[in-house]
Amino acid sequence: MTTKLRHYSICILVFLLGNYFYTTTYAFANNEFIYDLSDRLKYIRTASNQIIFYKYDVNGNLLSREMAKMLLDDVNGDGKADAIVYHNGEWWVSLSDGDSFGTHMKWGEGSIAGSQAQLLGDVNGDGKADAIIYYKGKWNVSLSEGTQFSAHQLWVAGHGAGSQAQMLGDVNGDGKADAIIYYDGEWWVSLSNGNGFDAYQKWAEGHGTGSQAQMLGDVNGDGKADAIIYYDGEWWVSLSNGNGFNAYQKWVEGHGAGSQAQMLGDVNGDGKADAIIYYDGEWWVSLSNGNGFKAYQKWVEGHGAGSQAQMLGDVNGDGKADAIIYYDGEWWVSLSNGNGFDAYRKWADGHGTSL
Repeated sequence: MTTKLRHYSICILVFLLGNYFYTTTYAFANNEFIYDLSDRLKYIRTASNQIIFYKYDVNGNLLSREMAKMLLDDVNGDGKADAIVYHNGEWWVSLSDGDSFGTHMKWGEGSIAGSQAQLLGDVNGDGKADAIIYYKGKWNVSLSEGTQFSAHQLWVAGHGAGSQAQMLGDVNGDGKADAIIYYDGEWWVSLSNGNGFDAYQKWAEGHGTGSQAQMLGDVNGDGKADAIIYYDGEWWVSLSNGNGFNAYQKWVEGHGAGSQAQMLGDVNGDGKADAIIYYDGEWWVSLSNGNGFKAYQKWVEGHGAGSQAQMLGDVNGDGKADAIIYYDGEWWVSLSNGNGFDAYRKWADGHGTSL
């Protein structure tokens, strides 16, 4: 597969597609455009794991474009991350039993089809991840009841219209995920009170202008999610003090230049989120020591080459984030042993293909 880099200033969504072999990948704006042998766009994917699938008839005419998103989080509160697919307002959940993902079931529908971002996070602090959708500054929340998502309710409006990234994370350490948006180096936070998101406030500026990825994760282990940006192998961290993000500092460089995905997760179980990058089936890990990211090391290879989404989550409940990939309805898991990712194994089939 040939990778060609082109640089454009455009905004993109992501979709999924059928069963053509693809030969060319065009990458720009941290998104990838995958084409088949007939030079037809097969699907687009972004670092946020949204995928836009393009489907054609036998004559090559476009039949449909459909957006889906693959996520991992603990929606039933048992300590194990579950496999979730969002598609056109519907949320489909495949619960983890610690050894595999179970039969997928619909947990919610009608969550504003056409939304711009779909997120999971425990916004009311009950230990179960809730389903949140973002659309033009409005954040609608569907609380998890352990077996389904409740009807969605508006928790805040006017927070992030025109923003470049929307995230969830517990930035003040009270056990509830907050609503954070990023725009041109500015980070705006709307704290959760358990029943809604409070008025938004600017927590940082000048942190990440021109960056390729923006993330939240507790990298120093103090219980508060920090603001991290990635740019051409450099990882810059702005620690949370509970009321704002501190001055940013470079924690590592040369880690992931040209990579296809950048992630944060506690892969060794020490309570601090680590910096992980994915490239053509290779997973490279830079462990956090609380003040910086250590020298990166390869933790597994051959896991996910050609996959459509790559994720981190503790799927077996041992306190360590595992490496998971998605490809055409298949979910493959490589468990963390604290020093590397074990041999990958299929945990689910057909979860995400019936779009």
